[in-house]
Amino acid sequence: MSNLGLAAGSLLFALLMAEVGLRIANIPPQAKPEPQPQASSSPEPTPSLVEPSPTPGPSPAPAQENVLPSQRNAPPKPAPGTPQPNFFQTDKDLGWTHQAGVSGWWTAEGEAYIEISSAGLRDREHPIEKPPNTFRIALLGDSFSEALQVPLEQTYWWFMQHALENCPAFQGKTVDVMNFGVTNYGTGQQLLRLRRDVWQYNPDMILLAVFTGNDVPDNYKPLDARNRPYFVYNNQGQLELDLSFRNPDKTLPPYNLSRVDMLPNWLVNHSRILQLVRNVEKDMKNRRLEALRQYTYNYLYREPEDETWGTAWQITEDLIELMHQEVKEKSAEFMVVTLSNEAQVNPDPAFRDGFVASNGIMDLFYPDNRIKALGDRLNFPVVNLAPTLQTYAQENQVCLHGFANAVECGGHWNDRGHAIAAQVLTPQVCQYLSATLGKQEN
Repeated sequence: MSNLGLAAGSLLFALLMAEVGLRIANIPPQAKPEPQPQASSSPEPTPSLVEPSPTPGPSPAPAQENVLPSQRNAPPKPAPGTPQPNFFQTDKDLGWTHQAGVSGWWTAEGEAYIEISSAGLRDREHPIEKPPNTFRIALLGDSFSEALQVPLEQTYWWFMQHALENCPAFQGKTVDVMNFGVTNYGTGQQLLRLRRDVWQYNPDMILLAVFTGNDVPDNYKPLDARNRPYFVYNNQGQLELDLSFRNPDKTLPPYNLSRVDMLPNWLVNHSRILQLVRNVEKDMKNRRLEALRQYTYNYLYREPEDETWGTAWQITEDLIELMHQEVKEKSAEFMVVTLSNEAQVNPDPAFRDGFVASNGIMDLFYPDNRIKALGDRLNFPVVNLAPTLQTYAQENQVCLHGFANAVECGGHWNDRGHAIAAQVLTPQVCQYLSATLGKQEN
């Protein structure tokens, strides 16, 4: 016992000395280069119900009065290497969620001051009771809808919310879009969040945003095992909930969380050693995720060739069908929008052709078309954004994904991508709801 105490004391002393040494040497907690200035981007586009128009030129440096409201009262951007807030926490039902009330700068990809609402949404505050004369849309999605990479007012759903108030279906009404998107959520987690968190807000419409780049493998544990709930088939062939993640391997923290993040924030934020350990672990995880993504690309854009991918697709489609049924039972409207993958909308046709050839792809829009076919069979609308976004990107020779401080033309939508996505999606939502709500009135 005394030997154990001596060993523990020696370890603590060594850690303390290392901590002091790091601070004396002024070694930053992150061994990353200083982010470069963000690529020149378009001015804040005006939401409209028209087809995308040619993108205007780069905007001048914004004056203070032109700064977006969500960024206006933001504190100064932290120096490179400064610990960033942890926006996520574990959740016994969903695997992980946002930490309510957390705010801070996100600079890992893109750049924005982020505020998580008191309800744990990457959104402004919303009252639980829907205000009178309001049409409320609940958006379910993953990191593309969460959109930490851009300011709040540059997200596609923010544009859509304000543009829809010009839609004939909403004359005299307020449109309220609530963003329930969370990084790396699969369809199963989105269904569970609908049941637990969304219905209390009495939404009139559920908009499911499907990112075909990873939503299908996210729904099947053999393809992407994380500490999250999954849906599996029982002996009768029915979907049932698998909550085995509640007793997880503690070495596998939820997405975007390291084992260090399980410690108190005050301790991590004041320890260079813990920050270094956290970043090393996250870098290792990111490399594994990149390898998984490359594997996914080889199978995502074609008919399933084995039982694994066949089951993953079947679970995904059954989850969407189940969500559609539950929305109908609540007398709400249901719509699906498929987003875009970076390879689908790269402005260079030669890049896309090379990507198709190197991955043995049959159809870059296979997952989008498959979900559209599901909607046609089950009678709910599906909007496929990627084909139109590809045309726009090629004609205007602009990247709709990517940031100068991360991967140019890759990763998440930039502000231009969000704006064009909104311009494509909004008329489709308006047209559908005008027809549907008109029938109800008659």
